[in-house]
Amino acid sequence: SAGMALGALAFVASAALERGIVARERRAGARLSVAWQVPQFALMTAAEVLYSITGLEFAYSGAPPALKSVTQSVWLLTDAVGNLLTVLVVGSISETLGLEQSAEFLLFAGGCVLALLWFWWLAQDAMRSSNSIAHGGIEAGARSADEGPNKPAREDPRDADIDPLIN
Repeated sequence: SAGMALGALAFVASAALERGIVARERRAGARLSVAWQVPQFALMTAAEVLYSITGLEFAYSGAPPALKSVTQSVWLLTDAVGNLLTVLVVGSISETLGLEQSAEFLLFAGGCVLALLWFWWLAQDAMRSSNSIAHGGIEAGARSADEGPNKPAREDPRDADIDPLIN
């Protein structure tokens, strides 16, 4: 997703800025303006918006109508658990390995890239599965005896969207 790519870019930019801050403080003792952080915040905000909206839409559209709110709740719960894991990972890695702040940012950038690749692989798998179902594969679902291979399966009313504005 574009959100993961922007997130990785924001972490790389943060690492570069952090290295610049440390190098400047070591050389001259001078400080940089806080305005140098604005691009990283803008990139990370855009990344979060793209990632969250895409994920929530995917979860919402894939859930049956009776479970849409539960699915969104689980999405937000995974976000909270991810934040907790981030705190634990940063704490343990910083203490154990003694990484500088810029190295932590690069670690998170690598995590974003790995998650992006994993999501891409899952999306490819989901597309293959949906194409198999759409073309009448074995997974095409149960058909009644009067529905042959050339007759479409009856539409399940539970699959209809509740909110027509979302389509």
